[in-house]
Amino acid sequence: MSLDRVLQPLVACVGNPVGGNPTQYVMSRLAREAELDWRFFTSQVSEDSLQSAFRGIQALGMAGAAILPPFQMAVQPFLDSLTPRAQALGRVHVVKGEQGTEGGTDRWVGDETLTTAILRALTHRFYKQVSQGELDSENSFSPQTLVVIGDQKLADSLRLGLIDIPGDYQVVCFEELMNPQGSSCHSEPDPSSSRREGTPHDGVPNQAHPLEATSIEESRDGVEFGRQRPVRALIIESIDAMMNAPSHARNRFLKELVWTPHPVGLLVPPAKGWLEDSLLHSEELEVLEQFSLDWIDELDVMVHQAAVNFEFWTGYEPELEGIRESLEEYLQW
Repeated sequence: MSLDRVLQPLVACVGNPVGGNPTQYVMSRLAREAELDWRFFTSQVSEDSLQSAFRGIQALGMAGAAILPPFQMAVQPFLDSLTPRAQALGRVHVVKGEQGTEGGTDRWVGDETLTTAILRALTHRFYKQVSQGELDSENSFSPQTLVVIGDQKLADSLRLGLIDIPGDYQVVCFEELMNPQGSSCHSEPDPSSSRREGTPHDGVPNQAHPLEATSIEESRDGVEFGRQRPVRALIIESIDAMMNAPSHARNRFLKELVWTPHPVGLLVPPAKGWLEDSLLHSEELEVLEQFSLDWIDELDVMVHQAAVNFEFWTGYEPELEGIRESLEEYLQW
């Protein structure tokens, strides 16, 4: 099979359910604006048909696919390799076929794009604060802390991504700060997993090898659990990870934290992409209002993730403003 046999690159968006997902709409508009002859389409696949669907993507010589819930873990056994961040996060958001080095065969690579989107959104906001005179560059990029309120896996993947952004940051989980000697971040089974996870396909052993432990452990070893580094941003994946702590201990702890001027709060889009989910936690988020956080909402993160996705497949870096307009129009948000 050769990817060259298809003149127009095709990218499938595979999930269940797929109704209301903006991926095809946004990517198709980006391709037109960039004058790229790429086609994106969406397919709702039953959980029992994922392997057949992915084999079809490969057999038809498609350029790649967007992996939507609930398949972001289940697709991994069908891939030849995962990026370190995808291995750390335990999810795959995008895949693409690449020309192999042996015998001209194709390899299928999976990646996650959420943590890149989060770090880009934060970096853009930090630069904006400097350009508007809220912070000087020296204070903006001095040693600081990014606190994850959510899953350990997200923190691990973010730690691997720090090399790609300017500044001297450490990533720490809220629970790690609350209890440095105890267990680390809250971690739950990924709802996108299926009964096929971890099984070989077509008799071929799974080549999506686990991330080498040293890379993550070294990142964790570098975390300063004290208060030496002020908190620059809260990355909120699951507000429950904070609200489940006793209220008196939580409030005392938050007040004792050392904050940078103009700290940032970032809301991670829910796994299924429904922005309305955050409204369920509006009262809980009020706990953080006392710190006057400069908020980055889910839509901002989705804009950056769409840009990263498009760049992953096409190599073209799109304009963010056009993505925002497409998302706002599609989601009527």
